[in-house]
Amino acid sequence: MFVLDAQPGLTAVLCALDIGVRCSIVLGVSCPLVLASMALIADVESEKSEDVPRCGGPQSSISRTDIWSPVNALSAGIAHEINNPLGIIGQEAQLLKYLLEQEPFASIEASAGCLESVREIVRQVDRCKEIVNKLLSLARQSDPIIQRTDINTIVVEMANLAERQNLVDKDVKIVRSLRRELPLVHTDPPLVRQVILNLINNAIQAIEKKGTVAISTAPAGEWVEIAITDDGCGIPQENMSKIFTPFYSTKPHGTGTGLGLAICRGIVERLGGQLTVGSEVGKCTTFTVRLPVEGPARSR
Repeated sequence: MFVLDAQPGLTAVLCALDIGVRCSIVLGVSCPLVLASMALIADVESEKSEDVPRCGGPQSSISRTDIWSPVNALSAGIAHEINNPLGIIGQEAQLLKYLLEQEPFASIEASAGCLESVREIVRQVDRCKEIVNKLLSLARQSDPIIQRTDINTIVVEMANLAERQNLVDKDVKIVRSLRRELPLVHTDPPLVRQVILNLINNAIQAIEKKGTVAISTAPAGEWVEIAITDDGCGIPQENMSKIFTPFYSTKPHGTGTGLGLAICRGIVERLGGQLTVGSEVGKCTTFTVRLPVEGPARSR
């Protein structure tokens, strides 16, 4: 009876291992191609980036180049290829987890370690899915849906959301300084929300335990500016030319994909705007989003 009950679990293990091997082949072949492409981008961008601004000083941006087109296509293709085996591995791992939680496995002391291993597989599959989804987001070039948008409302909503999500273990104060006379902006609200939330979360994460994140909005001629400043660790000058490069991250291993800022920059540029950064190590970092009031040129 015990052997018969164990057969589904054994079958699931073998299936998962077989799929895992095939997925590792896909990853082993495709990931070096992606990383080589990203290295090429980093070289091009570092040659273009000079006079990196300091926090509070003049701002400058690192512009996207035509080299992104083939990299985007490559990323999208690889992401789609990886998505299918990842989905199967996730399903098989969930089945294993369910079986190990049932009798007779649940009463076997040795199965506890196996169960924790399966749970770790599920966690890592979820992380891989997150990376794949961000790759697809980076590669997509769909046209934004332009609407008249109150930027102050978006900033308030995203600041409130970031406070609820991130400030459990930190003493970080979010200060809002929003100009009331801000004009409505022709832009895509969901995309702007994604950028603002990502930048606020990054600012909070840059502060170790206690500090301040200041968010301000202001009109600037035909533009609206959103500035997000933290008094955290700052960004070393030698890293400034790399921070918008996909897969580059200064966060501890396993806590970041290195795709957030690259996606933010892509979104802002699709909206006809600019994303700039200034930083001083040990003092502060400011990310500034500039959006055209009249929207992207192609939408006018």
